Amino acid sequence: MHNEISRRIKNKCFFLHKKSTTGYALQDTGDTPFFHHIATLTELKKAADSNMIYTYHFNALRTILEKTSSFFGYSKIDKCIHGLDDEVLFERALNLFSHGKYSIFNPVMMGNDNKELFKRILYGFLTKYEFDIPNIFNESTPTETA
Repeated sequence: MHNEISRRIKNKCFFLHKKSTTGYALQDTGDTPFFHHIATLTELKKAADSNMIYTYHFNALRTILEKTSSFFGYSKIDKCIHGLDDEVLFERALNLFSHGKYSIFNPVMMGNDNKELFKRILYGFLTKYEFDIPNIFNESTPTETA
C-alpha cells in the first residue's frame, strides 16, 4: 500500500488505522516520524483512558518496555519502571500477565483490580519517559474508507 500511495503522492506519509467498527481511516502524518511503538503506546493509552483493557494489553505494554529498555541499553525491562511506586509489584504483574496464553483473537476483559494495576504501570511509564504522542487518531480524519 505504501508503494502505491508514494508513487502518486511524493514525500508524504500516511497511517491507516481502524477508526471504529464501521471502517478505516487513512491519515496524513505530516512531518511527524511514525514509529510502531508510538502507535502501540497511543492504543494502550486509549484503552486505559476508556477502561476497555483486555489481557493482551499487558503483552503490548511489555513489548514497549522491552523496546525502551533496548533503546537505553538496559539489560532488563525493570529499569524502565525503576523508581515508580510499587516497581516490584509492577515487574511481577508484567511478567505474570505477559507470559500467559492471552490472544488478541480471543480477548478477555481484565478485572477491575488488574485494570487499575495496568493503568498505574502505563501512566507511570508515560510520565517517567514523557513520550510525545502525536494526535494521529484524530476523529475528524479527512480521508476515510469503508
